[in-house]
Amino acid sequence: MKVLIRVFVLFLLLSIGVGTVWASDGVKKASPDKKIEVWVSVTPEGRLSYNAKSNGIQVLETSPLGIVVDGLDLGDGAKIVSKPVRTKIDEAYPAGESSVPKTAHDLMRDAAFGWQTWSLARLQSETGRSKVFYYYFDQHPDYPEDSPMFGHGSPNGQDVVYVCQHLDASNPQTSESYLEISEAMGTYWTNFAKYGDPNGEGVPEWPSFSAEDPQVMYLGPKPHVGPVPSSESLQVLDSYFSWRRTTEGADWAE
Repeated sequence: MKVLIRVFVLFLLLSIGVGTVWASDGVKKASPDKKIEVWVSVTPEGRLSYNAKSNGIQVLETSPLGIVVDGLDLGDGAKIVSKPVRTKIDEAYPAGESSVPKTAHDLMRDAAFGWQTWSLARLQSETGRSKVFYYYFDQHPDYPEDSPMFGHGSPNGQDVVYVCQHLDASNPQTSESYLEISEAMGTYWTNFAKYGDPNGEGVPEWPSFSAEDPQVMYLGPKPHVGPVPSSESLQVLDSYFSWRRTTEGADWAE
């Protein structure tokens, strides 16, 4: 029962916004039967402070270090990102009202892979001695709108099968475009391994990447050159990570 209470309390914390009472010292949220009450406030340091009771008994509170449940400190408490940074991220990756939108997947992709790849490409083009060849793998089925996979792109690592030309041609789902992109990728990678440049006979020209000329090779369904995907959103993330390196950002992370 205690576990269920904890889960319900945390659900209330995450769902604050509907049916809440705003007070001068925080926000109050209660369960429909009034048996569970949660107070959330913000300390002068910008730390979230929680206080929850079940049938009048304290079940969750905060300590100077974090959340305490039945006397056990769960660690450093959450802090609120500064409003300008949070607003920019919200604008670049809008949240859905009742579902997880594509922008949530985009944020996860860019925060885990996109920003790092983009940043490394820029740094290498500015300070490295070799050319940079930047690509975006986007070979995947066109999922219908009623599919749970609608809006999803290619999962991480799927391009390896194409590079190694290890697709199953006998599989009905392996279309001719899949084989064509695999052939092109195998050629590009082999050329790069031999000459340090992916270009060669039989494949479209792949221009090198630079901050001044940020061109990317799109691999799927046919190779073509285009701009950096989600470049404006990546710049927002870049400003966020720059803020994280400031004293304010470092204090927030701690």
